[in-house]
Amino acid sequence: MNLRNESGSSSVEAAIIIPVLVALSVSVWEGSVMLKTFFTVQEAAREGAREILRSGSDSKVQALVQNLTKDLPPSDLQVSKSVDTGAKTATVEVSYAYQPSSLSGDFIDALNNGPLTITSKVVMPLQ
Repeated sequence: MNLRNESGSSSVEAAIIIPVLVALSVSVWEGSVMLKTFFTVQEAAREGAREILRSGSDSKVQALVQNLTKDLPPSDLQVSKSVDTGAKTATVEVSYAYQPSSLSGDFIDALNNGPLTITSKVVMPLQ
């Protein structure tokens, strides 16, 4: 067996595999951050709708949602709330303009054809 022909093969393999592993690691990390953000937005919308059911008013919903999403920039957060007395429902919709990390931001924007908006809409029956 001639080791001369194989001496650089491990360097070439590493040069191919290391960028793939880094890209995979960044993707997993970014996906977990997006998932945590989605769950935060979803919980805020659900608790906002519950607040309407508890108090009968939507006056405290904005403050409650902002408190539950305090880790997110408030300028990127939108809250809409409504009470439909005819259908007897309370609706809270929370939208967040997700800001990906600088490592994967352009890639996510390219996949989504623009900025990514995470939205959760909760409709609960009035009792």
